[in-house]
Amino acid sequence: MWKLILKNLWSRRKNNGLLMAELVVAAVFSLLLLDVAIVALYDNYCMPHGYDTDVLLLGDIGVEGDEEEYMKDCDDDMLLERAEHVMNRLRMMDEVDDVYLTRGEGYLCPQRIYNYANMFVEADTSKHGFVPYLEYVPGKRFFEISGLRSAEGSPSVETLSDCETGCVVLTRSLSERLFGDENPIGRQIGYYFRNEDTLMCRVAGVVEDVRRSQAERTSYVMFLAQPASRVTPGYTQLVVRLRDGVDAVEFADRLHPSLKKETVVDGMFVKRLTAYSDIISQQKNPDLLISVLLVSVFLFNVCIGVFGTFWLQTRRRMEEIGVMRSFGASRKTVFAMLLGEGWMLATMSFAVACLMWIHFTQIVGIAKGTHTCRLSVGIESYWVSSYGWHIAVVAGIVYTIFLLVVCIGVFIPAYCASRVHPVDALHDKQ
Repeated sequence: MWKLILKNLWSRRKNNGLLMAELVVAAVFSLLLLDVAIVALYDNYCMPHGYDTDVLLLGDIGVEGDEEEYMKDCDDDMLLERAEHVMNRLRMMDEVDDVYLTRGEGYLCPQRIYNYANMFVEADTSKHGFVPYLEYVPGKRFFEISGLRSAEGSPSVETLSDCETGCVVLTRSLSERLFGDENPIGRQIGYYFRNEDTLMCRVAGVVEDVRRSQAERTSYVMFLAQPASRVTPGYTQLVVRLRDGVDAVEFADRLHPSLKKETVVDGMFVKRLTAYSDIISQQKNPDLLISVLLVSVFLFNVCIGVFGTFWLQTRRRMEEIGVMRSFGASRKTVFAMLLGEGWMLATMSFAVACLMWIHFTQIVGIAKGTHTCRLSVGIESYWVSSYGWHIAVVAGIVYTIFLLVVCIGVFIPAYCASRVHPVDALHDKQ
């Protein structure tokens, strides 16, 4: 069968050459456009953040009356005590699992901007660079509330939440970048901010990678255990974790009218609760769906063109089909031959298009801008940031779509032609 298919393709090489040229152009455009669309959709809707965004809410602390006057009447201990009472009000609610009082900017959230520290590995000057960091208060269940996962071989998140002040927890990719396959637990890391003195800290553990914002992919992050800071209304925030199965958006909407009444303690209260899913939705590119729609319309027209070309070519071969049927070829043989020719043409054309696409990606560099860390080597935690997997996944998706269009364009007329009586097929000579 395959010898017959190759013989037929070669005997019609002039027509097939023009058809292949059309298919190559269509495949190249499909690869270029779908590459952008697939990656954009994955970035915005499929890539995990690495922590439990579906059960988290971000709360803002407010005070009654003028904030400056309120702050003057309270010392740091009073502010912290009142904030604890406010959190206890939330903890008493049936839907709430626990609440974390952030240390300054010490919380995971896709809307915030991280600070950077210049860090290095002790006794290894080659391992250094600017790394985003996040401070957390030990003993407050930070990792459990956020939903971070402990990496293999690392202490549990409960242990990491309770580690002593001055320790550091690394994400898995940062640990691999700094220490390779070696166990980082107990190793020393130095860091400093701008022109400040260098601080040394011990690596307490490793957690799985996190995605810092909706606009970035997985990146290096280190978590610094630091003591609690001053509670500042309008700046200090709460991270609320709900129990499993509770809808965060519905909970925030239902509590909103009575939020102040439910949480006020000595003039301090939670003035706003926002579900993480809402924060993420606000950060998604509003023009993305329009762009994907335009790409889809263009590709639909390309697919219609490919579909129509194969349909017409198959219909024009009615005389050849009639001859084959009159010499005893079965319907199954005719159908399989036509479908095999279409598959062969589509595959060869797509292979040529892939070579052109890969050459183009190497010129422009599809990996440029995909790494968010500032160390010398990027990370490849997901296929979108890995050149090899990027090429393989996009090519696989586009090839499946491309082959489906070609097969449908061949299948329908081939099926109809294979069931025509030989006399009728010869009578219908083109």
